[in-house]
Amino acid sequence: MVRSYKRKTTPTYDLETLRKAESPGPPTVIDRENELKLANGLRVMEKYGFGLTSKETLDLVAVHVSENNYKTPFKNNRPGYDWFADFKKRHNLSLKRTQAVEMSRKVACDPFIVNEYFDTLDGVLSELNLKGRPDKIWNLDKSSFGKDTERTKVVGACGCASTRTIASSGKDNVTILFIVNAIGDKLPPLIIHR
Repeated sequence: MVRSYKRKTTPTYDLETLRKAESPGPPTVIDRENELKLANGLRVMEKYGFGLTSKETLDLVAVHVSENNYKTPFKNNRPGYDWFADFKKRHNLSLKRTQAVEMSRKVACDPFIVNEYFDTLDGVLSELNLKGRPDKIWNLDKSSFGKDTERTKVVGACGCASTRTIASSGKDNVTILFIVNAIGDKLPPLIIHR
């Protein structure tokens, strides 16, 4: 017995309509414009060292929803972690651990300070006749590892380095001093426990 099948025709799509279409699924509780403002605000806060945790972000959304009288399925007008997970996907955000850094180091990352440093370095290398003599240029760097490992996660853009927060030095540290010259020669590290 031979069966015959009707072939389904593929639908034709208007590319312009598809480009303008919103994402599939039900509309978001907060309109797209305000969600974009929130996502961009979170990125800026994180960039300048004031990243918000997921709880703080949800509290901020709850205040916005209450002040603007949105009709929401949220309990007490506060979204849950499912909404937050979808929000992060929609706006390419992620949770990341902060890196503790002292205020002096954070300020030293200013591009004007960095450029001034390299101008000064060039002058010093010329003055001391060290240009072209990498075996005479040594770099010492100390790293201190605190035993305080508990840090909170803050919201930030995907694919970017984690944010830094200002922190004081801890009580129990292990400090290591590394010494290397410009051609790669190294001295044994100095390790200090305290």
